[in-house]
Amino acid sequence: LGVNVGTLKPAFLERRVFHRMRITKVSNFEEYFKILSTDLAEVKELYNSFSINVTKFFRDPAVWEKISRDILPMLDLPIRLSSINAWSCGCASGEEPYSISIMLANFLKNKKYGYNVYATDISPIALEVAKNGVYQVENTTNVKPELKLEWLEQTPEGAYHVSSKIKKQV
Repeated sequence: LGVNVGTLKPAFLERRVFHRMRITKVSNFEEYFKILSTDLAEVKELYNSFSINVTKFFRDPAVWEKISRDILPMLDLPIRLSSINAWSCGCASGEEPYSISIMLANFLKNKKYGYNVYATDISPIALEVAKNGVYQVENTTNVKPELKLEWLEQTPEGAYHVSSKIKKQV
């Protein structure tokens, strides 16, 4: 796949490889290397395992509170803004960029400028989940009830779908 894993910690890589070896029922590196040499699907599975997609909306509430309290008010200074751009790199399944979008939409309600949130991840599978914008209740527990009511739509199955207004900004 041509991916440079040199920036990843050796212990992390070792854990991921051992995890994939257990799944493929392989007991040694040589045997696993043979599989990787002939099975592109396993190469992709190993690659996807490097991206640990554990996230939820407003995952670290203290950080989001600090941004709302200390950073966003600076945007009210008498400066000329046409737009705000934010980037969520390693966005996993989308909860972080949608959290950013919800926070900015809420803050900018009566402002004259817009925003865009850029979301990237190395996992195409995670990006597909993000594009769908449908999340289980557990992923939304940190969303304040008034924000949930305004920006997320509950599905008949009980999951939450990100509103189109929030999605189009990401």
